[in-house]
Amino acid sequence: MVRISTLFSAAAAVAAVGQVGASPLKFGLDAFEGNVVKSELAKRAVVLSTLTNNGIQPIQEGQQAPLRKEIRELQKDSEGFNLYVLALASLMAKPQSDVTSFFQIGGIHGRPFITWDGVRGGNNNGGYCTHADILFLTWHRPYLALYEAALYAEVQKIAAQFPEGSKDRAAAKDWRMPYWDWLSNNFAVPDVVGTPQIQVRDPTKGTVTINNPLYSYTYKFSNTREQQEQFPDPPFNNVRQTSRVPNSRLNQQFANIGTNLRNRVYNLLTTYTEFSSFSNKGTTMAVDGQLDSLESVHDVIHATVGGNTGEMAYVDYAAMDNMFWLHHTNIDRLFAMWQGIRGDTQGSYLTPNDNFVNQFGTFSIPSNTRENSRTGLSPFRKSNNNNDFYTSEDVKSTKQFGYVYPETDDFGKPKDNFSAWVISQVNAMYGAGSPAGVLTSVSSITASMSSTIATSATTSPNNLPTTSTSATTLSTATSSSVNVPPVVESPPARGVSPTPNVPVVTPTPNRPDRDDRNRDDRNRGPQNGNRESCESIPWYRWIFVGRVDCWKNWWERRTGNDENDNRRRFEFPETVGDAIDNIGDVIDNIGDTVDNIGNAIGDIIDKTIDRVPHIIDAVKHAKSLINGDNQYIEYIAQVKTENNALKGTYTVYLFLGEYDANKPANWATEQNLVGTHCAFSNLGGGHQYTGSGSVPLTLAIMNQVVAGKIANLGREAVVPYLQKNLRWEVATAGGEAVPTKDVQGLKVSIASSDVKLPCVEGALPIWGKAKTEYGVTEGKDGGLCAGETMI
Repeated sequence: MVRISTLFSAAAAVAAVGQVGASPLKFGLDAFEGNVVKSELAKRAVVLSTLTNNGIQPIQEGQQAPLRKEIRELQKDSEGFNLYVLALASLMAKPQSDVTSFFQIGGIHGRPFITWDGVRGGNNNGGYCTHADILFLTWHRPYLALYEAALYAEVQKIAAQFPEGSKDRAAAKDWRMPYWDWLSNNFAVPDVVGTPQIQVRDPTKGTVTINNPLYSYTYKFSNTREQQEQFPDPPFNNVRQTSRVPNSRLNQQFANIGTNLRNRVYNLLTTYTEFSSFSNKGTTMAVDGQLDSLESVHDVIHATVGGNTGEMAYVDYAAMDNMFWLHHTNIDRLFAMWQGIRGDTQGSYLTPNDNFVNQFGTFSIPSNTRENSRTGLSPFRKSNNNNDFYTSEDVKSTKQFGYVYPETDDFGKPKDNFSAWVISQVNAMYGAGSPAGVLTSVSSITASMSSTIATSATTSPNNLPTTSTSATTLSTATSSSVNVPPVVESPPARGVSPTPNVPVVTPTPNRPDRDDRNRDDRNRGPQNGNRESCESIPWYRWIFVGRVDCWKNWWERRTGNDENDNRRRFEFPETVGDAIDNIGDVIDNIGDTVDNIGNAIGDIIDKTIDRVPHIIDAVKHAKSLINGDNQYIEYIAQVKTENNALKGTYTVYLFLGEYDANKPANWATEQNLVGTHCAFSNLGGGHQYTGSGSVPLTLAIMNQVVAGKIANLGREAVVPYLQKNLRWEVATAGGEAVPTKDVQGLKVSIASSDVKLPCVEGALPIWGKAKTEYGVTEGKDGGLCAGETMI
């Protein structure tokens, strides 16, 4: 294991010997007071020159690792969250000439394109970050660890000012930075990042109101000339603080595309087995008809949050916004979850024999460099040796940097079953609302209903489906069984509390919570000691979180508790559909404890074209959605773009149905928007490489089936519908529409795949070979024509 105690230990050395003296345009260590030789300091790592005993330590075998928590989960720990806000404010208050400041750590990623810690060797027209490259995920892991260690150092200083024995000091011991899971909480942006000011408990002043460091970072350029030299592009050459799209607008946009993003992530986590395809948009290959990568999903978040004038929208400025760190920590989490599923299987990570090419290079990596697991992740050194950089081999495990995530915490879990446990977490959080998850639940429900109908003359309600001890089958009075989706009966994810504690540090809420049939905020499954009610769990998640009893209770309410009444209800119907027609119009409390119609986010989710169908609709149309082999067909839109086509970040919007083509500013919130693909670039353009992504269409098509607009999910019914209704548009980050025929390199195609529903514990959907549906896009601007390929 790599000896890492902190990625910021040299900060202590800096504090011990004196003050950094650096000119505005130099990011190395120019001079120290005291008896330290300047040339020697230039060779040693700024952040790892001295190992200390009070920094972040690597996790040893058998040791329980501290958790990185979702930011809203961290808020429930009032002391931990208070330390986070105070530490971030302290980090942002440092002079921009300080190599340990928020500004200079952020500057590693992009602007001002200046040497950090004396590391160079590549090109000077970009930062150190490795985008569209095989090192994308592994490079960002030590980068995040550096930032976390900087915050950790501030947390320790602040905690030391609180009384001995206080909860604040205890919270500081295992403090780790949070992430923002943009797929939870109804896809909403955390309220706390949208308020300009916030209350904190200062160790010396008590409760005070400060400028919220989660809201924005205020630049500290000494003068206008300095800013324009380091940030030459408008509007950043004259702004005073970072900005992003307001929360209210972001919530609308994420509510509109959140379900699609969730399906993309679920497909990536469960169907991609090769690291080179999963990790980045530069080396991705088509997987089951999907030209996607975790980096491509990451791009959508950047472009959506940044909008037109926000730093997050542009590669070279993005790390100046604190949302960058919350977002990228979540990307690292999803990477770690994928690692947990894949383990050490072939192709699941880089090897020393790999020979990937970094065509354009970075600030420290020359162009056309051959890369593998031993390529240095510069500028992050792991020792005083000038050329001893971390490699992908060093950063494979998050434990080497002293943390895990709730879904990757293997402490106390059998190693031989850990992959199945991670799969259960993924299924519960992201899989239950996917087409495979919804249809698996529908399959189980309809099979149970058919069995109940067939045996109704001799079966009482008390003998309706019950949970078996293994939680893998639904048993009926006739001993028939129905396979249930993956359920692993092991402890739930640590660090996810079932009931919120009111945090001390909190902004004034500007959005009421909402419980609805599509809610995602209870996405962790039942917790020990606090079992959720069936009404608080969306119906499509009942099976996936092991709550077969919820289905039983709902079914018994539908069928009645009187045996004779039950017999009368099911004496004549011959099909499941007929039985549902006889159920009646009363549909009470299926995943809805509060139906807050005034909540804009919930309303948008309820109306999106790819919303999760209602239980009654889905079950009633089961035979139109699932074939006799327990399979269904997935439809995926593949989008390929040239990164530099429009000299900056731009977005491809895909619609199914009518939309206002003349109002590009409203495309992100159009009801028939099914998903987006973003080309995430430097402001003014960047390297000219090809990127690709996927937009799942299946849930949207399922809704058309239950609405009676399409006969079934079969290709003979769906392809003509897509040919008529699928359209796409392109707009710049500034909201300017660009004719699709003028977007160089744009290609859109449709692929379909037969998917086998999971049927055993720990299983995942099994995708068949993809088929390109040329008839959908051929003849349209940017459409794929017969005989062409996307790769």
